[in-house]
Amino acid sequence: MGFLSSLKNLFGGAKDQAGAAVDKTSEFVDESVDTIKERGGAFIDKSKEVATETMEKGKEVAGEMMDKAEDMAEKVKDAAEDAFDKVEDFVEDAVDAVKDKAEALFGDDDDDDDDDDDDEKKAASPAPEADDTTV
Repeated sequence: MGFLSSLKNLFGGAKDQAGAAVDKTSEFVDESVDTIKERGGAFIDKSKEVATETMEKGKEVAGEMMDKAEDMAEKVKDAAEDAFDKVEDFVEDAVDAVKDKAEALFGDDDDDDDDDDDDEKKAASPAPEADDTTV
């Protein structure tokens, strides 16, 4: 029986050593998880802080950009209104110039009522009668 006892001790010792190794590995894993949680927690906290600061800076920059965009939009609006006024003045001047040229070429038609009266008089007067003495 000595041989079987030796095998039993051998396998029993291996079992004890394996159990000790599992215990040490388990302890190492637990410690590693705790370390990772500590370091990871610090990393997560720092990441949250950086993200918050970035968002605040982004909001600030976006606000400044909106202000600048509003200023630019106001300037564009003013420039468009000025351009429209200039075009309107140009068109009015062009129309006046055409009227002046037309009056210079065709005469002054301001007395339209008098011309209408002359036309009405011609239409109201009887037509001259034809002479019966024609051969």
